[in-house]
Amino acid sequence: MVVMRPGPYGRLKTPPAAASSGIHTANDVVELLLAGADVTMMASSLLRRSPRHLEQVIAGVRTWLDEHEYESVAQLKGSMSQNASPDPGEFERTNYMRSLVDFTVASPDPRHFYARREPIPWD
Repeated sequence: MVVMRPGPYGRLKTPPAAASSGIHTANDVVELLLAGADVTMMASSLLRRSPRHLEQVIAGVRTWLDEHEYESVAQLKGSMSQNASPDPGEFERTNYMRSLVDFTVASPDPRHFYARREPIPWD
């Protein structure tokens, strides 16, 4: 989770961002770096697959960088984020609309908050 805090002159500064969930492959790492993560943590994946899996991930990231003509991870980091967008407002609106269109109820269970049709007796 990234917490925004006010910086000098009322601007928002973003503290370092660490991605720590669902990271198992080089593509997962690249996707999160593109979004602006400073680091990706993949302890669960390394525990499941052994630390040697890290060699495959690093090789995969290097291959991706070469195929997409990036010179470094620093150049890649945040290049698809809202801050790097030519129109940050449009970026935000597009992502908001996408979240509305893609929203689905997480559970068909009638006790689930979003799936309620009528009050539950113990509410």
